Amino acid sequence: MKSNTRFLFSPLLLGLVIAILSLGGCSGDDGAPGVDGADGVDGVDGADGADAIILADVVPINPILDLSNTISYDQVSGTVTIHFSLTDEDGNGIDVTQGGYMDDGWELRVYATELIDNFPVDGTAGQSWTPLWNERGYPGAADPADHLPGTLTLIDAATGEYTYVCDNAMALSPNVQRIIMRARWRETIGGVRYVFANPVNNSYDFLQSDPANELASSGADMVLTENCETCHGARIGDVGHGGGYTQVKTCNNCHNVNYMTPRNGGEGDLAFMVHRIHNAGIFANLEGGADFSHVTYPQHIYTCDKCHGGAPEENLKFEIMT
Repeated sequence: MKSNTRFLFSPLLLGLVIAILSLGGCSGDDGAPGVDGADGVDGVDGADGADAIILADVVPINPILDLSNTISYDQVSGTVTIHFSLTDEDGNGIDVTQGGYMDDGWELRVYATELIDNFPVDGTAGQSWTPLWNERGYPGAADPADHLPGTLTLIDAATGEYTYVCDNAMALSPNVQRIIMRARWRETIGGVRYVFANPVNNSYDFLQSDPANELASSGADMVLTENCETCHGARIGDVGHGGGYTQVKTCNNCHNVNYMTPRNGGEGDLAFMVHRIHNAGIFANLEGGADFSHVTYPQHIYTCDKCHGGAPEENLKFEIMT
């Protein structure tokens, strides 16, 4: 089986980076100490803070995260079990239990989201995702406290097959549930945390009454990730969250009316936010009043098919806050 860490720096590049990070003055007196920089800003729950990303020196492995092995749900205990596989592009299993956080290793995240009908934020009928919980951890970390809170079991290292029993319970509901998983490799060099490799996201929509059969769509999937990528390129998460999010379905986990209304008056809701940005708009609350009046859209803003074309619910009528 091939190594699953071949996307890291070559020894020469690695040595060069470490040398640059630790480089001091070559001659003469040391200068006066510089002023400490400001602390980085933490991301919102479920999102990332500002990670350094080195893309030029990364050899992609294009990991594949497959959730189609089914999800099981126990209606008595509310326990969710995810049966998944993680491989490189050649089908070799990736062992996430190797390596540890702050050295090198894989980070896994699991998000649970529910689609709620007739969401009563402003009294109008409609649909909105609402985040239920998220779990994250570093399966290879030396300290068990850094592991995922649930139970991760490696079934077959050669094929990258796992089960993960979630720590959080899921309450009974007739609504569509969505499980999202994310995997990415992280490493620290010279005290600086880097995201090295191709994060991968995948999702699984299901009804609790029939969890073993994945739904073809949730009933509210109005945009395809590949439509975004025709303009923004691969890794749409690079636009705002350090590259960790690669699917529109992942964005909806946080960027929904329920989660964003108490934070910024709902301006962070994906539909509202994306339409306003692409219409060169200005926000009243989002990030203190973000100004996108400089944004140019390469076609008429009413060219809806550019983003919505081909989506399962591209013709779904929905209201956009103005």
